[in-house]
Amino acid sequence: MQMIDSFKQAIKQVGKVEKVWLTSFTIDIEFIETYLLPIIVDDANNKPRTHMDYERLQQLYVEAGIDVRVFCDKRFLEGEASSRLKRTSIPVHGVLPSLGAPKNKRFTEDSLFHPKVIYIQGEEGAVLGAGSANLTVSGWGRNREVFKFVAVNSKKLSTSIYEFFKGTFKSANVKDFDRKRLPNLGNSETEEVEFHHSFSDTNFINRMITADSRELTVWSPYFSKSISSFIDKIESITNNREITYRIVPDLVNGKTIRSAADESLKQHLQSQKITFHKRPEAIEADEFAMVHAKIWATEKDIAIGSWNFTQPGCNLISGNSSRSSNDGGNSINVEAGLIFSAAEAPCLYGEMIDKPQFSDRSELEREKLEVPSLPPFNVQVTLDWQQLSYQLNVSNLLCADELKQYTLTLPGVKSPVAIEPAESGQTLKVNDEQALINNRRFFIKKGDEIESSGFIIETNKDYRRSQKFEDLTNLIDAAALSMDHENSQRLVYRFSASPDDNSESWEDKQIEVNRESPTASYFKLFLACQNFSKRLEEIAQTPKSARKKERQLKKFDQILLSMPGCLLEWVEKANEQQDDSVYSWFIAEEVKQLVQLAQQYRAQLANDNFDWSRFNINQQKPSQLSPELISWIRTEGNYTGAIEKETR
Repeated sequence: MQMIDSFKQAIKQVGKVEKVWLTSFTIDIEFIETYLLPIIVDDANNKPRTHMDYERLQQLYVEAGIDVRVFCDKRFLEGEASSRLKRTSIPVHGVLPSLGAPKNKRFTEDSLFHPKVIYIQGEEGAVLGAGSANLTVSGWGRNREVFKFVAVNSKKLSTSIYEFFKGTFKSANVKDFDRKRLPNLGNSETEEVEFHHSFSDTNFINRMITADSRELTVWSPYFSKSISSFIDKIESITNNREITYRIVPDLVNGKTIRSAADESLKQHLQSQKITFHKRPEAIEADEFAMVHAKIWATEKDIAIGSWNFTQPGCNLISGNSSRSSNDGGNSINVEAGLIFSAAEAPCLYGEMIDKPQFSDRSELEREKLEVPSLPPFNVQVTLDWQQLSYQLNVSNLLCADELKQYTLTLPGVKSPVAIEPAESGQTLKVNDEQALINNRRFFIKKGDEIESSGFIIETNKDYRRSQKFEDLTNLIDAAALSMDHENSQRLVYRFSASPDDNSESWEDKQIEVNRESPTASYFKLFLACQNFSKRLEEIAQTPKSARKKERQLKKFDQILLSMPGCLLEWVEKANEQQDDSVYSWFIAEEVKQLVQLAQQYRAQLANDNFDWSRFNINQQKPSQLSPELISWIRTEGNYTGAIEKETR
């Protein structure tokens, strides 16, 4: 894949990576996670294939702290794209252009989010990429595409990028867009390249065609249903009827152009106002590969981006046609690309096609873009790993009676959730954390039928535990010896194999965890818990400055919630081992005491509503000990302050 090499160079160019924002019309999440994310986190030599590979990649991504975002059209995100298994927590946002429509723009329900843009920012600079390639295997490895990376070296360029992503975040209903201007990390104010997009004030056609333009060359796979009518609209809005058009199309099955012929088009062909061409001989041809490239060139400029030769694709406003005809009517798509000076432009068209063939009605119907429908409301699902809770945001609501027909199914929540009219957010606690480990999808149902699905956005990702100890014995041994838990050889990943996981790239399945009774001695148990309590005390030392206190609190919460061998893992393993034995009773008492200490220490760092309900121990009464003996042990062992109700 040539584009992979270009992407590697772009990542390398910026130094230590800070941001990678990617936009696409459609996506293949497996392609993004398998090929692009390893490059982003500087692990390109290790292509992930197994469960453990992806968990390792997830850890590298979280540790790197890079702001990675993926944006694509919401209708395609919640269709086939979301049926793929998502293995990491990189956020994928569905975009509806009509959500963020400025007053002077014609973004409607028919508008598509169609740009293919990559913005990379690092300590040593910023790079912008744009072209025709979607974030899919076909886009980066099979089709004939055009894509270009350029250094962000001017204020004008960084301002245009900022405005594009401000509109994109708004159209995705994403609230955490950084309002600080993107840095101008270069030292040149030259205007050799321009980033043009649909959120800008200038129309693409008016930008490309001026009064003295005489020739327009266009590469496009898709066309308006009537090319001649579309050209009339171009000439009307530009007030220039002296242009000749040289078009390089992608041919369906190597034969036909995706448009219909009419009398006006035949006249244009006869006068050679419009001519259709093959690719230049210098460009390698492959009759089986789709030519998905979009190039527009005049005597002055060359534009490469996402603009098809259609009314919504080039942002013309005209007529009342529907999207299905590629005429678009009064709606435009979100498009974007780079415009270069054409002072030394190469010839972009080859031999003329003498007798171009056009599609008939049935062929046009087969080639027509089928846009998946969405429920008549917008749902966003966010999972907070620190609080282990969901927040639901619902907008564009139906009336209450219609809304009752729909429910939401969430991993880790036992029952379907009623969708409530709460744009400000509805919070739900997770019942089963394990169900979240490799399930990142929600489903919207109407009755018993699935209407739509989408990816969950994860926040506080560094509180998501990906590793654990094989069993309680190994946890006790590591704590008793004060071992480095995060580098222990006894750790395993917490994934669970999904029953419908048929992906060939996932080669191993669920690890069988040893559930035998712990073999660690009482001495090791007590020593391990004593060492853990010392770790809690050391981390809880209250620093003087507010900033250091905030960092200390995060470190303390990670030893409670997310580090291998954290307090929550002690609680879980203690609950797994509960029976009526004396040993399991002592385990419960020791862990309850650790929980009590943690509550005391954390109160010194923060006064908030931390959820301690996750740390409850379901202790059983030991059959071999009398109540009097239990009372004496609790007194001697200083367990009296940690008494909870026992399970009888």
